[in-house]
Amino acid sequence: MPLETYRTERSFALELKRNIKDLPPARLVFYEKAEPNVLFYLDLPEPPMLFDTPAALGSYLNETRGEVHLVLRSKTLQSLAATLPQLAGLTPSFTETDFAWQKSSKKLAAYRFEGRQAQ
Repeated sequence: MPLETYRTERSFALELKRNIKDLPPARLVFYEKAEPNVLFYLDLPEPPMLFDTPAALGSYLNETRGEVHLVLRSKTLQSLAATLPQLAGLTPSFTETDFAWQKSSKKLAAYRFEGRQAQ
């Protein structure tokens, strides 16, 4: 098996790039850490949003209208959903590939989220 197969961040980033298409970078949100390898492959014209507290993320999601893509570690959504009810029950659009020897909870997951609806 070629070593390229094990570079899971690259394939995750390329899938994310296909999913966000022409959305502005402000509609791509990383929680806790914007992964440098993923950012490299996304090749965005400007940095995406980055939040490191549930309150800041919640405020952004409550104030933003339309489509948002949230990227975080798989294990993180469970703890966030307790604080941010709008995230409860979300299933990932896609996840970073994991292999048998890796902890899937440490892999990245992308969630498509519809922000607040226009009134």
